[in-house]
Amino acid sequence: MLAPTAAAISDALLAAARALVPDLPEHAVAVPAPASYGRGATLFVTVDQVEHTRRQRAGLRAITRIEHLGLLLGLPAWEPVPVGSLDRRDQQLLRHLPAAAVHVEAGHVTRTAVRPVTVHLALLPGTATRTTIERATAYAPFCARAILAAALPRDKGVLAEADFWGVGVAYRSETLVPPTPWRPQRHTAAGWLFTENVYEQVLAQRVATQEA
Repeated sequence: MLAPTAAAISDALLAAARALVPDLPEHAVAVPAPASYGRGATLFVTVDQVEHTRRQRAGLRAITRIEHLGLLLGLPAWEPVPVGSLDRRDQQLLRHLPAAAVHVEAGHVTRTAVRPVTVHLALLPGTATRTTIERATAYAPFCARAILAAALPRDKGVLAEADFWGVGVAYRSETLVPPTPWRPQRHTAAGWLFTENVYEQVLAQRVATQEA
């Protein structure tokens, strides 16, 4: 039996994602989850094209030092702040921020970097089990999450458990359990770091597509 093609896999994932998240933007793209967050998940993402274009022109890729993101998070976007109002540690960090993350002029610092992507869904293919539910739950701080079941679950208790934890379950393009919509409780450096790591995946995928 021939293995399914990449296009067929992509179509199946996309059909399930659109069933689980009906308002998924048309221009959403699918990328593998960063390995540090668990293997096997596919993330459905939209790219902030304005920020992406700005970064491309400035030579700025992903910002992946959490202390840098912590500093940036404390600065309002596009509003100048007196450098002297920062504590000594932040003033030291400011000197080492990547180019184009901030603009410093006349004793003021302005944050120019914003989150480069929005992650709408983490979709994990496999059997719907408590183990898979736990794996999906790892994405709870960052986005909606769901399982694309390889077969209809025989144990209906698994579906109830998935629903309890807010994890969606789909079989083919049918939603068995809708995922709990994700709402950010608060903005954190860890949450921003997740989007930067995903942005790295987007950039890597675009390079691979260009080279294919």
